[in-house]
Amino acid sequence: MTYASADHESTALEPGRVPVLDDASARAVALELGAVFALGAAERDRSRVVPDQQVRELVRTGLLAVTVPAEYGGADVSPETVAEVFRVIARADPNIAQIQHGHFVNAHLLRVAGNPEQKRFFFGEILSGAVLGTAQTDLYPHQAARARWPSRPRCLPGSPATSPVSSG
Repeated sequence: MTYASADHESTALEPGRVPVLDDASARAVALELGAVFALGAAERDRSRVVPDQQVRELVRTGLLAVTVPAEYGGADVSPETVAEVFRVIARADPNIAQIQHGHFVNAHLLRVAGNPEQKRFFFGEILSGAVLGTAQTDLYPHQAARARWPSRPRCLPGSPATSPVSSG
């Protein structure tokens, strides 16, 4: 898991923090952003333009912080709202949704497998505008089809889950 703090202007009450959106606000903001993101999405894709400004706007509005649990300062919106936010953004610009997807997957992994210290740190980072993303590679790209992988995913250190069992 990697993260990068976004350079954004927050409309949150606390300086340096993104807004904490409830379910209704998250859906409304997603609809507004979706309409804006759809403009030029095909041209950005055709020209291979990275949607940096659009991702900054996604962060600035608080949409990437909607899954932060309430005990860590977030709104902890419903799964239905998260799905709707994702659907609206994906329909507008699938490239932005790809970034949003990686962020939500890693935020969820943190939620279910992170220890309290990791949760405090990373959820605080998300509320300050960080974007979680995936960065990975194959051990041996030319032999990926023959590689032996663990039968269960690895969990963050300190989590209550057990170690993976080797499939080989």
